[in-house]
Amino acid sequence: MVYPSIGTIDYIPKFVKQHDEVKQVIEVKLEDFLIKTGIETHTISTSYAHQKDVLAFNINGFVVWGATAMMLSEFKVMMNKALG
Repeated sequence: MVYPSIGTIDYIPKFVKQHDEVKQVIEVKLEDFLIKTGIETHTISTSYAHQKDVLAFNINGFVVWGATAMMLSEFKVMMNKALG
């Protein structure tokens, strides 16, 4: 189960990743994400499929796909609606 949450803090956090689930933590400015990123199609290879086309975000040169991309897409829609 994934329970995404959003909040604000007044300090820079120290992120601790779960090594078997997360390849790398990527920091992105909110304004850059809301304005510059869009869903793209990327061809990837996984342990269960080779040369599979997936929907993904290209964020700071990193391809973010799967459940993370779906959650980011929904977050982007909600934030853009809230900000008008």
